[in-house]
Amino acid sequence: MKKYKKLTLLIIGLLFFFVQQCSNINLLPSFVSKKNDYKYLSEGVTSKNFVIDKISDKTYLYVTYDSINNYFIVNDTYNIKKISAEGNVLINIPHPSGELPYKTHYVFTDSTICDLSKNKLKVEPFFKK
Repeated sequence: MKKYKKLTLLIIGLLFFFVQQCSNINLLPSFVSKKNDYKYLSEGVTSKNFVIDKISDKTYLYVTYDSINNYFIVNDTYNIKKISAEGNVLINIPHPSGELPYKTHYVFTDSTICDLSKNKLKVEPFFKK
């Protein structure tokens, strides 16, 4: 009987450890993990070499960087933005109805395609055959 209790406690302990370490669920109280010691990053943090600004209210973003043309594409599922390396928003597509495939600068809808590598947003029609 004791063998089964030890095995059950071991499985529960491993499951607890897995959920704590491999997910964003915090099972430990804050006084154990000393989470209050970590300060949140505030907007507008600067140095002589960089500035940190919040670019979206959403938690999960897809960010792609084009090292040749030196710009970022940020997709938070509600907006698709093209941002220069200096932090200027070059193109903003609010509530896009299309898809932005991972690691590309094309936005596809059912009948159009947008090329975000250009400086001006130009929507070109296309049709499936």
